[in-house]
Amino acid sequence: MMANNDMSRWCVLYTAPKSERKLVQRLHAAGYMAFCPIQIVFKKWKGQTKEVFAPLFPGCIFVEEAFYCFAGWCIFLTGR
Repeated sequence: MMANNDMSRWCVLYTAPKSERKLVQRLHAAGYMAFCPIQIVFKKWKGQTKEVFAPLFPGCIFVEEAFYCFAGWCIFLTGR
């Protein structure tokens, strides 16, 4: 069993839909740990079925300990 101080805190950060991947890449480049769960969706275009990678939660990414969360709001820390 883990002690509470060994567990990391994750917060939800809301962003514009279809911009999740770019924001995750920018946060990684800035040194933050960010995560966006992806699912495979099959879409039909012009009679063909194609695999598309789509976010599991559109407009949401998860960020670890780089944000303070309280009362449902997250504040981004820029001093890192």
